[in-house]
Amino acid sequence: MVKIQSSSAGHVAGVSRSGGREGYWDALRAALMILGIPYHVSLAYRPDHPWMVDAEQGGNFTIYFADVIHVFRMPAFFVIAGYFTAMILTRRDLWTWFSGRAVRLRIPFIVSLLTLVPLMNAIASSFATGDFNSSALDDAYMKPGSTWVRHLWFLWVLFAFQGLTALTLTLKPSLRTAILKDVWDSFYAKHFQVCLIITSVAIGIYELLAVGAFYKAHLDTPIFDGILRSGDFLFEAPFFIAGFVLNRSARTKNEFLKPQIMLTAFSFVALDVTPWFSSKDD
Repeated sequence: MVKIQSSSAGHVAGVSRSGGREGYWDALRAALMILGIPYHVSLAYRPDHPWMVDAEQGGNFTIYFADVIHVFRMPAFFVIAGYFTAMILTRRDLWTWFSGRAVRLRIPFIVSLLTLVPLMNAIASSFATGDFNSSALDDAYMKPGSTWVRHLWFLWVLFAFQGLTALTLTLKPSLRTAILKDVWDSFYAKHFQVCLIITSVAIGIYELLAVGAFYKAHLDTPIFDGILRSGDFLFEAPFFIAGFVLNRSARTKNEFLKPQIMLTAFSFVALDVTPWFSSKDD
């Protein structure tokens, strides 16, 4: 269980006294966005894994390349989302933050649902039928499923995390500016590499049990999983929480920002091995 304590103003992890922006997160987010280009291109070149656009050629390399990027790209996005959620909540009251998210994210989401998603569905259906016509677009909406949200699924999942955050902080307002207890923060920072590896393994076990149980229970229905993306919610939840806690752990964050040779080697090994055991597709 994560232990927390109240924080004094100006001493919350991740928030400098001057309120300066931590630019390295912007660089990481930009890099992850750029990686989305080769990732989605490679999806079209996986003959045994048909996507919305199928080049009908490719091989093991493109399958493996897409899987390697998929392993860390979206989880990293949700770590960043959790981190900035924790940071902004120390600067704004709960409902100012939540209403701001509604304007900045929900309006673009709705507009895209009405414009970009239908266009994507029309193009994808046309690739399948070989003809661009209105019936191809109708096919994507005849039955509820992932074609109703397409690549906007991550916004829908982020909305769910924000809603649960708002509900949790409404029930326990002290969590809005709470930080990790110093004894736990110091212990994690002192044994950072080992603790992070243990945390990673724990998340992996969670994914196997929770997400695996979700699909084994056949809960991946067109509405519950295809539109509401409940499976993705379960999958990304620990990463959002990890980002939130990282922001509230000053000593651990300092260790996190240092070069870690052993962890880098461990990460490359994990990236090399994980795709072979992953059956989750985008």
